[in-house]
Amino acid sequence: MSTILATRTYVRIKKLSERLTIHQRTSLQKNRLDEKRAVIEEWLITIFTDKLRRASIIAGQKGKPYILYRNTIEESKDAVQEEVATVIDKYVVVQLFTYGGFLPSSFQKQNVFTLDKFTRVMLKRKRNLILQCLENLETDT
Repeated sequence: MSTILATRTYVRIKKLSERLTIHQRTSLQKNRLDEKRAVIEEWLITIFTDKLRRASIIAGQKGKPYILYRNTIEESKDAVQEEVATVIDKYVVVQLFTYGGFLPSSFQKQNVFTLDKFTRVMLKRKRNLILQCLENLETDT
């Protein structure tokens, strides 16, 4: 009887240790994935910041704003609400602009960011906007 009890206890302990190792393996895989994402994000920040600085210098020299992206927020039959980000000198201006139809063209919102702050804000937002910015920066700088 005691041998059967000892065997059952051993089997339970073995199963518990297998579960822990599976959990630990999963945890290690998640940590590796997080590390890879952090490296990719750091690389993206570096590339984006470098290209943004180049564009700001070029825009400052030309005296003309450089469009980073245009994002349609809302579109109806006659009117459009669009977010436009431009860079000039050391700042990025993000404007929410409405136009078309019977509405007079107007700015609903304007935000001014430093280049570093804009990079951090963009990382918190959608990645497709960063990719759109990089594509626009690549074609014109």
